[in-house]
Amino acid sequence: MRKAIIIGTIGVLGVTVAGCAGLRTEKQGRDVGRAICDMKNSNGDTNKLTRAQDKLQRNLDKAQRIVGRPITEDVKDIQNNLNDLKTHATNKQSNLAQQDVAVIQRNVQQVASQAPDLVARFYQGVAEGLNNCTG
Repeated sequence: MRKAIIIGTIGVLGVTVAGCAGLRTEKQGRDVGRAICDMKNSNGDTNKLTRAQDKLQRNLDKAQRIVGRPITEDVKDIQNNLNDLKTHATNKQSNLAQQDVAVIQRNVQQVASQAPDLVARFYQGVAEGLNNCTG
């Protein structure tokens, strides 16, 4: 009886820890999505753009620690779009910046559909963070 209780307790703890990691991962993804929006909304203000890029990098680093693998390996296409977004935001080309965000969002959804569970949850969070940025 005691052995069954111990095994049950360990099982519950395992599910709880896994669930918390997933929630933390999604939150980190939302923070990445919001940082991308901040880049788009910088409107040529280089200080705002620099702060948004720094925030983006910090959140990608945190996500890598949480997920346990380099997120940047998954975002090669997205990185090109981030570079375009930086250029278009700096030059106050809001229509092109909006297109960059839409492309990033499509790329994020594609990566999420092919990624393992925890990584997919990160990218689902990124997509949520980008939802308020498009339109």
